[in-house]
Amino acid sequence: MTPRRPHEDHALDEVLASLRSAVKGGRDAGVLSPRVLPAFDADCRPVSLGDGLWGVARTSVDGATRALCVHNLTDGPATFAVGALLPPVRPDDQLHFVRGEARTSATADGDIAIHLDRRSFVWLARFPDAS
Repeated sequence: MTPRRPHEDHALDEVLASLRSAVKGGRDAGVLSPRVLPAFDADCRPVSLGDGLWGVARTSVDGATRALCVHNLTDGPATFAVGALLPPVRPDDQLHFVRGEARTSATADGDIAIHLDRRSFVWLARFPDAS
């Protein structure tokens, strides 16, 4: 087994701190909208993104609320498209920024690209429009 380098330990600590702070009862749980919290009642699954991006997806038991966290573990900027990772499943599904730091742009095919700076993260959620 190859030993981890110190910067990899720091990146892992950042990922774990973000996950801990976003779950129900975490020190920053008040930051989360009550509409996102049901996604934390169910198990999570890792999301394969490649290129130094690491993600975890969560879905509420009824499937109505979904959350996605993506961390950029690299020393440079990284970009990913939201569409395939957190697609709408109902016509009234809306994409919501939950926390973190990111910039967005449109892709050529109409998807939303999320741009993360080095060692940053973003939490996104999809749930039906409340109107």
